[in-house]
Amino acid sequence: MAIISMVIRIAIVLLVFTVIVTAHEFGHFIMAKRSGVLVQEFAIGMGPKIVSKKKGETSYSLRVLPIGGYCMMQEEVGDSKSERSLSSKTVWQRLSILFAGPVMNFLLALLLMFIIVMSQGQPSNIVGDLTPGFPAQEAGMEVGDEILMINNIKTKNMNDITKALSIADDKEVELLIKRGSEDIRLNIEREYSQEEDRYLVGFTATLKKGNVFAGIKNSFIETGNLLKMTVDGFGMLITGKVSADELAGPIGVINAGVQVWDASVKESIWFAIQQMLFLGALISINLGVFNLFPFPALDGGRILFTAIEGITGKPVNPKVEGAFHFVGFILLMGLMVFVMYNDIARGIG
Repeated sequence: MAIISMVIRIAIVLLVFTVIVTAHEFGHFIMAKRSGVLVQEFAIGMGPKIVSKKKGETSYSLRVLPIGGYCMMQEEVGDSKSERSLSSKTVWQRLSILFAGPVMNFLLALLLMFIIVMSQGQPSNIVGDLTPGFPAQEAGMEVGDEILMINNIKTKNMNDITKALSIADDKEVELLIKRGSEDIRLNIEREYSQEEDRYLVGFTATLKKGNVFAGIKNSFIETGNLLKMTVDGFGMLITGKVSADELAGPIGVINAGVQVWDASVKESIWFAIQQMLFLGALISINLGVFNLFPFPALDGGRILFTAIEGITGKPVNPKVEGAFHFVGFILLMGLMVFVMYNDIARGIG
């Protein structure tokens, strides 16, 4: 039973990963079709085919390894006389096709965050819980208080509260709260956390069901937060503030996903699903950002060469571009081996 349970959990994580990659390739697929590029195959998964069906000029296949997928377009690199090849299209058409994959990842993350926000409810401006011994409780705040203003900034939800607290210049902040029919002013001296590198107040807000428009707004905010966190993470990796040993590959993602599922399913199945949706949004954004790097063999590398053509008015030598992507592919494979080694080493540890 333990083996079956582990297989099911791994299958759930692989399903999330496959949906993310498929969304990315589907972005390329849609824009390629709209631009008149011949798409020879759209595959979900890698390796040998399980099933394949040709519809029109494109083969749609499901392959045995659920760790990726691809959208095979005719003659993607080099001079081609075919009007249906990617290389024969205008600079703007090619850029739209190349950008479509990462953009689809961002849209998928936005959709997943919308589902989470609407299902969990949206943080209000009403105090739901107080942390014992923290400034909010010590200043006299009570559960049920409605926070109307912080330093004369109106606060209608937790996002407003977080923003108002983050831009406060002084350690002490003034809150206007509504308690029953009474308006009360509280002065709270925030507590600095060295570990979290920020000031803490010590309360959480209740969740309330919001309308669709509020859900969309909060989904954009949460997706933007994930995007910023991802960009900051890559920035710290590039500058050496984060060790490359912390990189995770497919094995690490599967392991993390299983741990998230095991920890959250103890509360409820629905909570575990929500956590997997959040993990999916995070991975989707990471994939989108990573693919925009101007690195050989990635969308960003192809975008770079296409942009150079757009600026100079003539394409880069196909042999130079081909060699660039070939070297990049080898480096990418080396990176995959490195992160898989890290994943296995962490697993053994």
